[in-house]
Amino acid sequence: MSSEYIDELIVSTLKEVENNDKFLLYKKAHETTIVSRFAHYLANKIESDYNDYRVDIEYNRDESQVKRLVDKIVRIDLVVHKRGANYNLVAIEFKKSNDSLNDKKRLENLFNERKYKYKNVYFINFKKNKIEKYKSGKWIIINQKIKYINK
Repeated sequence: MSSEYIDELIVSTLKEVENNDKFLLYKKAHETTIVSRFAHYLANKIESDYNDYRVDIEYNRDESQVKRLVDKIVRIDLVVHKRGANYNLVAIEFKKSNDSLNDKKRLENLFNERKYKYKNVYFINFKKNKIEKYKSGKWIIINQKIKYINK
């Protein structure tokens, strides 16, 4: 899967959440609830075409061990990966409020860490209406047309 194709999947999956789960977005449902719907739609797209990949939320495993970065346990909002193998395709952190520098730093570390080496990392912020991707050492906005705003 190319990086551009994955970007398109992320954007189209978010649009699917927007179209099908407006109630959750506008009624300010818990972040994990929204992430679970995103994961559902993304899994339908990925797992049917790529049998080895799985979409998991709140994932904290490194094969049979707890995933750690700098001796801290790491739990990622959403991952696309091959379970039981060290092939990590996507990591996403979601926020309904202000950006979290801690979440962004964690994603950067997952991208750069030789042990995990996530191929694509994203930060989705509903309040600021943007999807950011970490690429070439910086965060770039790949889409700024999310309709949901947490007022």
